[in-house]
Amino acid sequence: MELLNYLGQFADQSTRLETASKFACLLNAKELIIFLKDPELNIFLPGIGFPQTLPEGRKWQMFLKGGADVVFDGHVPYGNATSPAAAVRSGTEAIAVLIGGCPTEKDLTLLGQLLGIIAPLLRQEHRVLLAESRATHNAKLVDKAERFTMTLDTIRQNLMEVIEDNTSLLLLTKEQNEELAAANEELRASNEEVMAGIEELNTANQKLLRINADLDNFIYTASHDLKAPISNIEGLVSMLTTRLSGKALEDCTTKQIIGMINTSVFRFKKTLLDLTEIIRVE
Repeated sequence: MELLNYLGQFADQSTRLETASKFACLLNAKELIIFLKDPELNIFLPGIGFPQTLPEGRKWQMFLKGGADVVFDGHVPYGNATSPAAAVRSGTEAIAVLIGGCPTEKDLTLLGQLLGIIAPLLRQEHRVLLAESRATHNAKLVDKAERFTMTLDTIRQNLMEVIEDNTSLLLLTKEQNEELAAANEELRASNEEVMAGIEELNTANQKLLRINADLDNFIYTASHDLKAPISNIEGLVSMLTTRLSGKALEDCTTKQIIGMINTSVFRFKKTLLDLTEIIRVE
């Protein structure tokens, strides 16, 4: 009956750590922490409601990687001292660790039964929390993307107006040159130099039209290409802010993820820089 009461109390996140301590005492230990394997980082992280920052995280990970289903006589840093610890596994996805005390084999068997029931609950909570976090970041990034797209549309409209003005100027210039050529036919020799200048102006205007068209295509493409690095940033930042803090940043896997974030940010900044430079030049 006492075990059933503890199982019911584990469903409440606000009292989960207190319930875990009571259950640890029942199993002749001082503390109980349940770890879940993160499928993306491929390491064990404390479940929701348990301390997310543990002293000397690397030693904890070495302890959790023990090959046996039950690890006896292990020692890990906890609090201000090193304490004995025993771990019980549930498949390859969850581990329950008893810290301090002298749990018996019967105690560990009971802990394994508890872990088989609680691990799915913790994993479901983790999925929900991760989904909510990603949804929030998604909404923010979509809002930023929409505002950026509106800005690009405004720039595009302005460029189209410039193109229209240049086209009108080109037509007006052609009409004036035709009138000048008709009135000064007897001066064709001298007008050839003028016509050469007009042809050069026509070439420049055609080039400007092509540049403006290319810039139009570039702006349209850039507004879509920017979504790829933004999506990368979304996933990586979500993982970092949800799971990591303190000395966990020294983990080599964490450094790799930070490197990925830096790459995505670099791509995002470079795209914006190129777009700004082209607009400035044109």
